[in-house]
Amino acid sequence: MDLQHLYINGSKFEANANKYSWVWKKATEKSRYRLFDKITKLLQEINEEIAYTGTMLCINTEYAPEYLKEAADSYAQM
Repeated sequence: MDLQHLYINGSKFEANANKYSWVWKKATEKSRYRLFDKITKLLQEINEEIAYTGTMLCINTEYAPEYLKEAADSYAQM
């Protein structure tokens, strides 16, 4: 650790340039997209199981928490 940089909550603050960057941005994005892939696979499995009902859950490349809650609620009601 040098005295030219200060790290707080994943942010890197540089003393000389008054600039900052998010150190863990790439790692969090990779983790996020891995999670989206897992969610997509799970929704595909659920759609295969409930195909007989004629209803399908919408599959996207990215998911909002609100949509996931609605999907879980609708699946629980089946």
